[in-house]
Amino acid sequence: MFGYWLWIALIGGLLLRHTDISKITSHSRRKLALLIPITCLIIYLSLFQNARQSTIVYRDTERTTLELEDNDTLTDIIPITKMNSSKMYQNLICPKPTVYVGRQYISRLRSNVQMKYVEADNPDVGQGGWHKPDWCNPKRRLAIIIPYRNREKQLIYLLKHLHPILQRQHLDYVIFVAEQNGTETFNKGMIMNIAFKEALNLMSFDCIVFHDVDMIPEDDRIPYCCSDSDKPQHLSVAVNEFGYKLPYGALIGGVFQIPTKDFLKVNGYSNMYWGWGSEDDDMYYRLSKSKLKLTRPPAEIARYTMLYHIKGKRTRRYALRLGA
Repeated sequence: MFGYWLWIALIGGLLLRHTDISKITSHSRRKLALLIPITCLIIYLSLFQNARQSTIVYRDTERTTLELEDNDTLTDIIPITKMNSSKMYQNLICPKPTVYVGRQYISRLRSNVQMKYVEADNPDVGQGGWHKPDWCNPKRRLAIIIPYRNREKQLIYLLKHLHPILQRQHLDYVIFVAEQNGTETFNKGMIMNIAFKEALNLMSFDCIVFHDVDMIPEDDRIPYCCSDSDKPQHLSVAVNEFGYKLPYGALIGGVFQIPTKDFLKVNGYSNMYWGWGSEDDDMYYRLSKSKLKLTRPPAEIARYTMLYHIKGKRTRRYALRLGA
């Protein structure tokens, strides 16, 4: 566009150079006086438009704050670069997120959400709970495993909050819901081990997040992405049920992230715990025995609301079983 108007300006200058100015009538001079500023204005607008378009392409990497309009929803917060052709970003590594909502209030009384509304709010999530940004390539792939039984309302409420957070963090992820059939006593460790093996049968994953169905994240800054330090992470550090304080140092239940290679190294969870509890404490001792250091994000960020439910019969604690 700029080149087009530049040629017009050059041709006009040449014509004026070879024209006898004294022969130009007053009427022609008035026309010329109008033509020159109009031409300059058009050239300026074309330059401004080109500069604006080039700024939009890179605007996502410059944004550091978030401003919500009255009619905006959390699902409206998507990278601006997504509006451009995905072919331009085939080799672009996803940058670290810069736009966050921050801490949110989670209501324990309004957990009755229908799945159709969750699906409508997350149109970019594919069949089977899979999502990958179409404008960049994440460095790692994440599997989220949710052990589940007869808690449909809580599952839908978790998905309502979890999907937008994972997408805002530019993650390549798949959510697996592992349900134990029948009426036998629940074995959470075995369910998570089975889901892990089935997930790896579908595709490779760099790390796994084991996520209780009743743990709702309060902050989208919780680092669900695979840790750069490549170490296991306990994510649910501060839970409302415990006054947002860690009850004891060996606790890694609730939401736990671990690299795939480390989960294989400790031989997964124990299959020997039937009923509620203890399989998570057992995993802590497996990590310690394998000399794997556990990390935790800051408590002011890693906050969760535990939805109310009736707990099953608690299992008694057993010794460490690395081979179970």
